[in-house]
Amino acid sequence: MRSIPPACLRCRPLPVRRVMISESAAGRLGTAEDIAAAADFLTGPHPTFITGTDLLVDGGVVAAQRNGRVNLGQG
Repeated sequence: MRSIPPACLRCRPLPVRRVMISESAAGRLGTAEDIAAAADFLTGPHPTFITGTDLLVDGGVVAAQRNGRVNLGQG
């Protein structure tokens, strides 16, 4: 079982998006194409040893939250 949890690409208010961009490793918001590329990879022939995991396609925002670098509850 592999999954791609829903990501918030451009649905947050502008001040929160600015925080997400500034704190993400990618330095930008994600796109539908980013999600599609992850889905293509997970359903392709190569990830044969990737099981039981969620693939976060968020540019590193969740990692920044977990490390206390960003609080998305505030703009």
